Amino acid sequence: MPTQISDAILLTDGKILISAVQPGNLSISFLLLRYNGNGSTDTNFGNDGVLYTPQDYHSLVQTSYGKIITGFILFGVMGFYFKRLFPV
Repeated sequence: MPTQISDAILLTDGKILISAVQPGNLSISFLLLRYNGNGSTDTNFGNDGVLYTPQDYHSLVQTSYGKIITGFILFGVMGFYFKRLFPV
C-alpha cells in the first residue's frame, strides 16, 4: 500500500527521519522511518527501520542539542500538540 509522507528531516548524524501515514482497509497506521545517509534502512531503529506510533507526527524538528520534537493533532481534540521523542 502507498504511504503518505507527513514530514522528513535530515538529522545531524546524517540519517533521515520520516513521519508517514499508511492507510489500511480498516485502519490507518502512523509510522516513523529512519534511513542511513546512503539511503539504506537504519535497522537499529524500531523494527528494521520502522517504528509504529500512536499519532501522525505532522512536523519534525531536531534541536541544537540533538533531541527530536514533533507536532501533532489528536483526533477529536482541538489544538496542536508537541512531544519530545525518546530515544531517536
